[in-house]
Amino acid sequence: CTWPSGLQYSLLQSVVEACHKRRLCRFHATPSPDPCPWLRNFVEVAYKCRPYEFRSKMACENEIVHLNCGANSRIAIYSASFGRTEYESVSCPQPPGIPEETCLAMYATETVMRICHGRRRCSLSADTSTLGKPCSHQSRMYLKVVYTCAPRKVLMEQYDSGLAEDELPDPEYDYEDVVVESESYSE
Repeated sequence: CTWPSGLQYSLLQSVVEACHKRRLCRFHATPSPDPCPWLRNFVEVAYKCRPYEFRSKMACENEIVHLNCGANSRIAIYSASFGRTEYESVSCPQPPGIPEETCLAMYATETVMRICHGRRRCSLSADTSTLGKPCSHQSRMYLKVVYTCAPRKVLMEQYDSGLAEDELPDPEYDYEDVVVESESYSE
């Protein structure tokens, strides 16, 4: 049994209308008429909460970018790029005589996440051995990282780097209180 694409789109619209830009939402996954009444209805939703603020750090090639968060907060990487873009190269100008180009490393976000995501502090070198060499040999590349500082308790356990030396345990922080909830609505 398959759901018609129009019904799938209608369900997506229902989720968007109920949940977009809201801190809490509920919706029902009960189509009418139900194309598969003998099967249990459920909806799986993947979502990403938007933080209140983003921070942006940039470092020219072979410089260090330092990411820092306060006590009981951790770095949550939103995006990273390494290379050049013609419209954003003012901070790290090309050497004289080298033309502008747009060239970006693949997997820069994934690389920066692997190194910094979930840590309180992170220093990362904007170099080709870490992030690849997407541009011509003469170009001066740069690393741009967009991140936020998220409360430590909202990160999944695999990203929790533990308490830093200068942090005290947060009495409100307890993994027993953190529940990753996956709800199915059916009728």
